[in-house]
Amino acid sequence: MGSPWPQWVARRSRSPGRERVRGRRQPVASVLRHHEGVAVMRERENVHGEAVTPRRRWARRHPWVTGAGLVVLLIVLCAGVPLALAAPSLLSARDAAQRGEAALTDGDVDGARVAFADAETDFRTARRLLRNPIASVGGVVPWLGHNARAAGALSHAGELTAQGAAGVADAVAALPGGTDALSPEGGALPVAAVRELAEPLATAADRLEEALHVAQAAPDLLLASPVADAREQLLSQLAAAAPTASSAAALADALPAFLGADGPRTYFFGASTPGELRGSGGLIGAHALLTIDDGRLAFSEFGATTDLPTVESVDAPHADYARYDRYQRDNRWLSMNLTPDFPTVGTLIERLYAIAPGQELDGVIVADPYALAALLRVAGPTDVPGFGTVDADSVVEFVTVDAYSEFTDSRERKEVLGAVAAATLQGFLERGGDPVASLSALAEATAGGHLTLHAVDPAVQSALRTAGVTGALPTGGDAVIVAANSGTNAKVDAFLEADLSYDVTLGPDGAASGLVRLELNNAAPREGVDQYVIGPNRPDLEAGDNRLFLQVFGAPGGAVTGFARDGERAAARIESELGLPALVTDVELPHGTAADLEVSTTSPDAWTGDADRLAYHLDLRVPPLLAGVDATISVGVPEGLELIDSPADASVEDGVVIVERTIRGEEKLSLTFARPAEDRLRAAIRGFFTRPVVRIEF
Repeated sequence: MGSPWPQWVARRSRSPGRERVRGRRQPVASVLRHHEGVAVMRERENVHGEAVTPRRRWARRHPWVTGAGLVVLLIVLCAGVPLALAAPSLLSARDAAQRGEAALTDGDVDGARVAFADAETDFRTARRLLRNPIASVGGVVPWLGHNARAAGALSHAGELTAQGAAGVADAVAALPGGTDALSPEGGALPVAAVRELAEPLATAADRLEEALHVAQAAPDLLLASPVADAREQLLSQLAAAAPTASSAAALADALPAFLGADGPRTYFFGASTPGELRGSGGLIGAHALLTIDDGRLAFSEFGATTDLPTVESVDAPHADYARYDRYQRDNRWLSMNLTPDFPTVGTLIERLYAIAPGQELDGVIVADPYALAALLRVAGPTDVPGFGTVDADSVVEFVTVDAYSEFTDSRERKEVLGAVAAATLQGFLERGGDPVASLSALAEATAGGHLTLHAVDPAVQSALRTAGVTGALPTGGDAVIVAANSGTNAKVDAFLEADLSYDVTLGPDGAASGLVRLELNNAAPREGVDQYVIGPNRPDLEAGDNRLFLQVFGAPGGAVTGFARDGERAAARIESELGLPALVTDVELPHGTAADLEVSTTSPDAWTGDADRLAYHLDLRVPPLLAGVDATISVGVPEGLELIDSPADASVEDGVVIVERTIRGEEKLSLTFARPAEDRLRAAIRGFFTRPVVRIEF
């Protein structure tokens, strides 16, 4: 059968090994034959009768294609090989950092030093592998390049973190006795040791802050799951560690001066009780002068605060304090802490003391029974002269309720309550024991607002505020602050129960709207408890009745937009203090009754970030009730985002983040949301193709 190709296809050209098709020279190997519609290569013979192996036309005419393929392969290898080589170092560095953290927590400074040094070395090795020239060539590959750059940034951030931690571990190891030097000993606080750690802690804080910025700047698109997970985990850890390190550095810088390292300091020391509520916690019923000289504490005799000379007037710490004038009594010592802002309280006490006893103070310290319980958990049961033994399980109820039955004389009772506070502090200083446990106890007491400090020295006060131990009202983020002042002249607040919920909707540009629901229940008995505790101590009340001057504060710069009582809209005063809006209302709670309050708020700066990633911060404060306050925080997940960082006790139900806690003071909550990586990638691609290249305006 004849060939299906026309005869002119096979017409031989003049040049050997070539065939001409319609006047064009064509390689012999490219001549095709078609069989049943399929084109196949046909082996041909050249003019010498030798077989010619078929070759693809483009391989000969376009050799650059093969070269380009080799270049692409080389670039991919340049990106992938360093990343693969760096992976073991990154994993080793992570494990070493975790060992160092665990060792430091356990007080094993030598182990921590070795582990952090290993982590720093491994992170540096990984970073060097990912920064070499070969890896730089591979950086042009989108997927591998992003992963390599992200891994390099994480290596850098890890190296900075390890450097800071290693510096602190080295400084602790250099102390006489190592970590034992941080324990209270012989009735004195470790002033010299704290001063030695101030500079290493400041350096570590700077390293962590730099590491956070480096990690935040790392690419977050086109990342493999292990790299993406590592980035989010490191960001979460650094976001929590950086502020803590800054607080620790500020505290180490301020404490030596506060504790008399440069000479004796004299403070008003107040013991407060939550049985009779005040804006900053509880009534400061007993007080003493506390002198601290190079870390050694000496208390004067405790006495009733009401025994201090009466002061009829005093300069207000700020203009907003005038809003409390209507609640002032003849003796201003009883109303000195109506405000929830403790720096205002401290300043007021210092001014009162300069007028009445006529003595200048270096500051103010106030502790409530929850602070004493935290210290007793470390020091163990403590003997109180003239009373007996107190321990962590009994001190709160004794100070709040039992003491009023056991000591009917008011002056004697206040002296005993003050003695409990003094004995607890002295026992903690003499038997502090494990430094980690001691520091944890102090952190627990100060973080919850149960041990608050104020310094006259502005530099020391600024450092204490940075450390978060001053009880100051917040200046940013979202906030819900419930402050109650008792109006019964009794200690009936010991039987007050409360549930609080806060539902938050995050809006655009950092804004948020919230609804605070507060249920108050008066569970005080009518009888069986001393009249001094349950009343009646006012002619218009009966035994077990309660009355509160209540304030609900919103976020700085925000507004209170609505109020309802027992499900019906109600009128209330809307005031402000130090930039925070406040709903002010009087609540009557006869024996066995309850009240339901709802407060609507708005916040202009509840969260920071952008549409791809945002961080929400809440400062929540409630009265230190004996039963605690059962709080539920609900934050709606913003549309298009997902929760990537939250406290361990947070859960997500139907697109809402829920945190439930029982609190007795102050709590801080932080949540981080981000857009899924695939959504960010789609948006980036869409933006690339829709963004105008040239814009001409007429």
